[in-house]
Amino acid sequence: MRLISIWIENYKIYNNDEIVFSKSEEVNVIQSKLFSKLNINTLVGSNGSGKSTIMGFIASIFHNLERYHTRIESDFRLLYEIDVDEENVIVQLEKIGPNIFFKNNQDTNNMLLLEWEIKKKAPVRREYQREYKYTCNYDEIRKYLPKNIIVSCFEIDEMYPDKRTYNYVGDRIVKLHKVGATTISTGYGLGITEGIIKLYTIFANNKIARNKLENALDIKFSNRVKVLFEFIYFQDFIPQYSDYDEEVMSQLFKKYSTHFNIYDLNEFTEFIFSEELWGEYIVGIEDDSACHLDILSFIEADPVNSEILLSLSKGKSTYINEIYIEKWGKQLPFNKMSSGEKIFLYRMTSILSHICSGSIVLLDEPEVHLNEKWSRQLVSVLSLLFSGFQSHILVATHSHLFINNLFKENVMLFENGSVRNPRVPIFLASPHEIYRELNGDQINQNISENLVLEALGVGNKDELLQIYNELGESVYKYLVFKMLKNENGDRNVENQ
Repeated sequence: MRLISIWIENYKIYNNDEIVFSKSEEVNVIQSKLFSKLNINTLVGSNGSGKSTIMGFIASIFHNLERYHTRIESDFRLLYEIDVDEENVIVQLEKIGPNIFFKNNQDTNNMLLLEWEIKKKAPVRREYQREYKYTCNYDEIRKYLPKNIIVSCFEIDEMYPDKRTYNYVGDRIVKLHKVGATTISTGYGLGITEGIIKLYTIFANNKIARNKLENALDIKFSNRVKVLFEFIYFQDFIPQYSDYDEEVMSQLFKKYSTHFNIYDLNEFTEFIFSEELWGEYIVGIEDDSACHLDILSFIEADPVNSEILLSLSKGKSTYINEIYIEKWGKQLPFNKMSSGEKIFLYRMTSILSHICSGSIVLLDEPEVHLNEKWSRQLVSVLSLLFSGFQSHILVATHSHLFINNLFKENVMLFENGSVRNPRVPIFLASPHEIYRELNGDQINQNISENLVLEALGVGNKDELLQIYNELGESVYKYLVFKMLKNENGDRNVENQ
């Protein structure tokens, strides 16, 4: 999956503007090792420059593509590249007035996309669309669309569409995760069970990746999680099933009966809920249906165990409510972590819950609530967790520590109503060099800087010497040093 470009006719600050995401697939050796299959662009610019607007508009396109074409607030043309049936296909979606058209490089016809109507429970052609010869419906083009669009933003962000109601009929292609003060107070109800399972599957399959992640963040993940089984109760640590999703169990049976050498569905069901499968890995019980599971050992014992957990979670019958980190000699559950730790783990596991090859990920300001140490490691985290997916991540950020881990081809600078790549290399550049490239040579001094400059203008030696001793290494310390040296002649300023 690779976004190529988007043209927007008239939406907020955009007026007949084209934004180019990817000019080519050529990457250098470090980019290849860092991101592998993953495409990444970071959107940089001052507040109000249109970064989140672009990402929100992309989410809106796919959110309304099946049923609500007129809710997409501008004409647009979106180009992207995606693998379909093991072939690379370039897809164009275009809105002209009330109509949306679909086209790909395998078919020269520009086809009108028929809107699905809830009352008729079918795609319909409107009266004003009779002139168009070629048509298609959403189901027919679904395989040419991204597998999903994953949005990770904050509740305050109004650029992104609202989450679909529980009774919405249609494709929920946009997976929306908004962070707010109330949404992450505990691990309950966050919808990150699959992400936690996938995280520990990565740990089980790649111990080096786990070590790198823990070293980068200076934390240690516990091997245990708290699991709530909707269909199991415990008696003396022995799981007993009372009710379960028969469809999920049937699917598991079809996939893994041969693996476990069990060919009777009832016997297979009994095994899935047996002490033989779970007993060794249950390290504590809180109530009849909640337990502490050594998830890492469970997955390491048999890779199929990861698929069992994922299947049970997709059936809404198994939930992982708490993940633990080891800190200060204690195991901290999710609800005891700091707000920064909660937000970080929630955002990463929510993306892991949905990401697959063919995804688009829209990640808005991942550095918020993080200290500089973690902000500096964000690109490392994206690389360790997501580089194996052939997807495209767009990241809106203000963090120099994030930007300087990328190459100028990955960075899109939004300024004065236009978008460009940095003019000079920025990979591992100093914060000063990145600031100058992104903001120009003109620097607006803050109050503290102006007070130092005013003191230089007055030239009071005692005051300057006092200021000099408090200044960190900077151009301001040099300016004060230079003035004091001029006043003192050749005497050593630092010894005064």
